[in-house]
Amino acid sequence: MLQMVVLTLVAPSPTGRDLTSKSARKASILGGGNVVSVLLQGGCPCDAVRFQITEVFDTGYCRCNRCREQTGAPVSAFVVVPRAAVTLLTGELVAEPWERLGQGMICESCRGKVCFDMGDRNLVSIGIGRLDEPARVRPTFHQCVSSKLPWLEIDDSLPRFGENTISHPKERESPIVADPGSFEQATGGNLV
Repeated sequence: MLQMVVLTLVAPSPTGRDLTSKSARKASILGGGNVVSVLLQGGCPCDAVRFQITEVFDTGYCRCNRCREQTGAPVSAFVVVPRAAVTLLTGELVAEPWERLGQGMICESCRGKVCFDMGDRNLVSIGIGRLDEPARVRPTFHQCVSSKLPWLEIDDSLPRFGENTISHPKERESPIVADPGSFEQATGGNLV
């Protein structure tokens, strides 16, 4: 029997701000490093759940079987953020059963996937398509390329990792796009 648990990632303060100090958040994430301050918002498919992100740790593409099954797409693009940098603005999240690497969080109303809580790592992965402005972040690596579909070509110079063990983001370029228009001009709008 599936047990349902309703959770909020970060309980907002009366002012809507996260009360955890920035230095404490940064120190708790994989030994500190490449956390980028940014303000992003997004939500679930029905918009009952709305969230705000104030920092980004990493972004990437994944080609594993689990991501394919969860998204219905041959590749998923995601942003990884410190758990303390996500504030739930509206709605309720329901926790899916624990998996080996963490726990999926879905909207209580539409049952749409909102994020994946990475458990002990204090990080949350959110599909870039859940963001209101997805062009503001760009993936900086490919993971699980050993699981990619044979007909899907990778046609960029981003680092590639066979499985989901990857280098620290401080060893790669920033995931934040300062001006999404200039990124589209430079790449022809091709993110994959």
